[in-house]
Amino acid sequence: MKFNPKTILACGAVMGAIALIPFATAQSQQTPQGGRLQHVMEQLNLSADQKSQLNQIRGNTRTQLESLLTAEQQQQLQAALDQGQRLPEAIESLNLTEAQQTQGREILRSSREQVQSVLTPEQQQQLRQARQSHRQSHRLGMRGMIGQIPPELAQQLNLTTDQQTQLNQIRETTRTQIEAVLTPEQQQQLQTAIAQGQDRPEALRSLDLTEAQRTQRRDILKSARQQADTILTAEQQQQIREFMQSHRSQMPQ
Repeated sequence: MKFNPKTILACGAVMGAIALIPFATAQSQQTPQGGRLQHVMEQLNLSADQKSQLNQIRGNTRTQLESLLTAEQQQQLQAALDQGQRLPEAIESLNLTEAQQTQGREILRSSREQVQSVLTPEQQQQLRQARQSHRQSHRLGMRGMIGQIPPELAQQLNLTTDQQTQLNQIRETTRTQIEAVLTPEQQQQLQTAIAQGQDRPEALRSLDLTEAQRTQRRDILKSARQQADTILTAEQQQQIREFMQSHRSQMPQ
């Protein structure tokens, strides 16, 4: 099956998921994220001219992104999505070359600038809120199982003191291991980005990690999630999954 880059654009996630939410068309999508994107489109109240311009940007971006992937990568990505793998993880598993990542970032940066020029200031603010919501749900998905659990969820889970201690240990160990993978220059860039208010996952994604570094980071996170699974009960794990699903479907009003 041929990979359809529109899937990525509609989910708002390619190499960091930046500012592509408006590219979702009015077509209905039977997913929580699709429903959220549909809500965003309705809130933006786009004019016919804006929709036309955004559709053109979407088409151009989709074509450019598709050209970055080899035929084998397109097949791998589609297979991963068909198997139910989350989109960011599926993309990360492709082991994109540094050149592909650089080109992808440039394409997305250009697309973001074009989108901003089409939207009004009010619409831009609504889009920023939607992006913030997406980043929060991504943090829950990637780290909610390794210690950084939101207070409202922690109360619901009723974690024991021992569980909290163990999860915090996993979190700190994971952070230390990931930072050890970075070069001194990358560590400095990471700390600078965090000090400027950027969240850690987003800051990490901006570091231009090598393929070896990305593989190491992926293995570290996988190990951390497996450790967390051994600490949480089956019921608690289910509560986390339900919380994540619920959060992803919420939209800022």
